[in-house]
Order: sequence, then C-alpha cells, then structure tokens
Amino acid sequence: MLTATIPKAQQNAVEEAKPVIFVIGPWARKWFTNVQSAQARWIVVPEDEDLQKTLSRLRRENQCVEVNTFFPFLPDGQEDDELTLAQLAKWQRKFQRAEAFPCVFAVYARLSKKPSAHHLHHNWWSGRYEINKRVATTMESEARQLLTVLKQHAAGNEHAAIHRYVMADALFLWMKKSGVMAALQLLFSTTSLRLSAVLLADYGDGFVRHGAWARWINKTFQLYPGLSSAVVRPPLPSVVAGCPKVKASTFPAKASSFWHWLPVSLALLIAFYLTSAAWLQSQHIKEARLALAAFTQADVIRPETRREAFERLSRQGQKLSGTCKNSLINLWGEKNCQNMLDKIETALRHYKSLPALFASVPAALFAPGSAVIQPGSEEKLLMLLPLLSSARQTIFMVTGHSDNTGTDQLNRQISIQRATAVRDWLVRHTRLPAENFIIKGMGDAVPVASNETEAGRRKNRRVELIPLSQ
Repeated sequence: MLTATIPKAQQNAVEEAKPVIFVIGPWARKWFTNVQSAQARWIVVPEDEDLQKTLSRLRRENQCVEVNTFFPFLPDGQEDDELTLAQLAKWQRKFQRAEAFPCVFAVYARLSKKPSAHHLHHNWWSGRYEINKRVATTMESEARQLLTVLKQHAAGNEHAAIHRYVMADALFLWMKKSGVMAALQLLFSTTSLRLSAVLLADYGDGFVRHGAWARWINKTFQLYPGLSSAVVRPPLPSVVAGCPKVKASTFPAKASSFWHWLPVSLALLIAFYLTSAAWLQSQHIKEARLALAAFTQADVIRPETRREAFERLSRQGQKLSGTCKNSLINLWGEKNCQNMLDKIETALRHYKSLPALFASVPAALFAPGSAVIQPGSEEKLLMLLPLLSSARQTIFMVTGHSDNTGTDQLNRQISIQRATAVRDWLVRHTRLPAENFIIKGMGDAVPVASNETEAGRRKNRRVELIPLSQ
C-alpha cells in the first residue's frame, strides 16, 4: 500500500488558503489563544499594534489575504458595569486602524444549566461565523433577531431552550440599561470595524467567578448564573464560507405547548419582580444606613471629607425616597424604609442649618513663617462676622494649617499660632466667648494644593472655621 506525502510547500499553500480571523478586543489576550482549525486560522491580536504587525507579515506571504475579525465579549469579565465600560472605551481609543474590517461580535454567557448533549463541551451557539457576510448591521437589530429565534426555539418546550431564552432576554436588557449596548454601537460606528453579525454562545462550562452581568441578575431577580469548577477557555464558533441565516422555522414550533407554559413563566416573572422589589428596598436601606454612619463619623477636621459624606448621603436619600414610594411595598406595610428616610432627612437638615464652612484666602492672611494676620487682610475675616453673630450658640473648630517648608514640629506650632490669631480676632470683633472656639493645629498634614510651587504653598498656609454643633 502506497502512502502519498504532501509536500511542505503544498501544506503551506493550504494553510494560506484558509480564512484568517483576528481575535480582537479587551478580552482577547486573557481568554483566547491562536488556533489552527480545519476551517480557519484564528490569530489573537488584542491591540492595534499587534494587528498591524501580524497583518503586514501575512500580506508579505500572501498579498490577497482577506482580514476578518472576531470580537468576543464576556459580560462577567469585569467586576462591575463601570469597569466594563472603561475597558471598552480604553480599547476603542487605542484602535486607530483606517482600513475597514468586517467584524463578528460574540457574547459568552452561561444561559442554561445544561445545553443539549450534542453540543461540544456543553456549548451552544446561536449561529456560525459566516466569512462572506459583509453587510453592516447594528447591535440592537442583531439582539432583536437573536431573541426572536430563541423565542421560537423555546416554543419547542425544551427546558434548556426556555431557560436560555429568558436569560438571554435578561442579558440584552442588562447591556442596554448599563450602557454597554450604546458603548458597543459607538465603537462600531467610530472605528474601522464594521459589525456584520452578533453571535450568542451559551457557554455551558461557565466561569469561575461572577462579574458585572451576574451581579445585575442577582440584584434584579435574585438569580446567579452557574459557575464552573475550573477555568475553561471559551470556545470558538464553527466557520462557513457563507450560508443562509438560521430561520425561526428551523426549530420545531409547538405553539400550543408554548402558550401552556407562558402563563406560568409570567407568574414566575411577576414573583421575581415582587421579591426583587422587597430585596432592593432592603439593599437601599442598608446602603443608606452605611451612608448615614459615614456622615456621622466624617472627620470634621477635613471639611472636604464632610462635604463628600453629605453628598453621598443626599444621593442615598434620593434613592431611598423613590423606593419608599413603591406602592407594592407600601401595601405590605413596610415601615423601615420611611423610618430610615426620616433619619437621613433630619441629618441633612441639621447640616444645612450650620453656618457655611470657611477656608480663608491664605495669601491675604499670613506671610511665610508668620502667624501674624497681615495688614489689609481683615476684610476677609469681616465677611464672617454676620454668620458668627447669628450663630452665638454654635461651637466652632478653628483649624490652622501650614506648608511643608519647616520641620514637623515647627509646622504644627505655627499652625496652632495661626488658628489662635484668627480665634482672638473673632472674639474681639464678635464679643463671643473664647470657649465657643476650639483650637486645632494640623501642621502640613492636610494640604489642599501641591507644596512644590509657591502658589500651592500660599494656599496651604490657611485657617479653616468649622461649625461643630448648635
């Protein structure tokens, strides 16, 4: 029996004839590797520089090589929505190619507990990578088409298909609400990538930890996608040189069965929303309680910290106010929400009633190394007199600060002297008792500007007046 040996040059020609697909995007480097499959050559080029070098090399070997791109997206690849959006924006800024490339976008998520047994490694794909498909499309259009197909597939009454449809619907809802959908559409509109298709991978092996999408699912429906016991690289789709799109009729439709389970699914969904409303309210109360504690304990020596805590508490109060207005929760007779809201509003009213915080114009008050109020700078202090006169029962902390030009001991000493000088001036001009003022020297520990420049050092030679109580 004779065995034919294929010459190496012929083997190389076969390899060069395969379609080349560049795996790109923020998640390419960490999750994917180069693959030589029977259908295509998959080459990971996570950055624009990598793509340019690889493309130049390939075109030296074959000037007629066609470039296809594959953009994988892992909804749980980052901890939260902000990090996900930041990753997309960072990658978009770096991608500066002028040449237009067709791009297939793929979303990887665990949508069902167990895809059908005939799907390799428990992975289900909504379609195949069509090399010859070059017509540009949009994210929202592709998402709608995918959900239409998945809904028809669910009509076959297969449990995994039903679960996949419901979870995919939630996945695209998260992408829209989080801003990810808009960010992706902007990416494909402003770069040379031309979106040709969106594929959905029911990644049955799952991930080893939960991320942005899983946290949103849990927050909204109190559900978590399953996790894998070990890290498994996401699969790549099969490749075809152009084939008709999968139609909804491909899947067996059993309309009567579909409508039988639909009321049950709607009832479960309503139950999810009701339970989620109660859970969401408890989360808002917990967040508000933490914000109130942080505001109460905020360091009064650092007015900027106090203001930040006030702003955070205000935001939590607004969020909680909306939750308290939920009519379904009110029907259940929930009182914890309103009680916490009352506490927040009391704390906010008290803070707003205090005299405004004061930070002097430092250059007009003190010269370098001096604690003597400079002549002509008293008009800056005169502005405080009406405030102090109307708050005679208020205790104030007078905090002195310095730049860093002296030793720690000297800076602390001069900051105390500056606070004392301002306290004595205020006592003389308001006739308030000295006991209404607490002196504190911070030295150079709390700068408000860089000490590397004279302008910054002038800002740091300051005295702050902070109301403590009434």
